[in-house]
Amino acid sequence: MIKAWDTLDAIARHPDIVSGAWVFRGTRVPVAALFENLRDGATIDQFPEWVPGVMRTQVEAVLNDEVQTLATATAVCGSFSIRAHLSHYGDRSLGTSLRPPMSRDGPP
Repeated sequence: MIKAWDTLDAIARHPDIVSGAWVFRGTRVPVAALFENLRDGATIDQFPEWVPGVMRTQVEAVLNDEVQTLATATAVCGSFSIRAHLSHYGDRSLGTSLRPPMSRDGPP
């Protein structure tokens, strides 16, 4: 599925800005940084506080778009179950591990 982020006013991309990565409009902050911070435990209130130039409304627009994308994908896929997929193929079939990364000292 191709992302249609080009319709979101909250973000932009240009080949000369962060090598063409999607960024929050008016900044050089990659949208990927939002997802990385959320994955690491940040809240949607903390991210704009930590990152100058990014507004909460921009964060909400990106997240709302992702919710809509997931809802659409669920409707299109119907009975597709990620749990069934993982139990049959394992998490490596998705191209990434769904497990938290291990520390350098090994598993907890």
